[in-house]
Amino acid sequence: MGYNELFEAAKKAGIELDPAYIWILYGTIGMEKTRSLLKFPRPIKIFDLDHGTVVIKREVEALRKAGEVIDIVTDIDVEETSHYEKFVSELEATF
Repeated sequence: MGYNELFEAAKKAGIELDPAYIWILYGTIGMEKTRSLLKFPRPIKIFDLDHGTVVIKREVEALRKAGEVIDIVTDIDVEETSHYEKFVSELEATF
């Protein structure tokens, strides 16, 4: 499900959404979670904690060449506790 579908589902449920949200996508392999990020509004910053964005690398590069603002952070290891501070500082710099 892309952002527009999520937005419409939230609207039907009476939930008002502002595009500036932190979204956490999780689920089993093969559910098109990463690919759905291509439909989210720009600018977008993706914290790729499991290196799943490798499957959309070509699409992201094409969108960037077209002027889309897509920032992907991949150098955070969720298994390494010292990376928590790096994640928080990257998040704070975004907002």
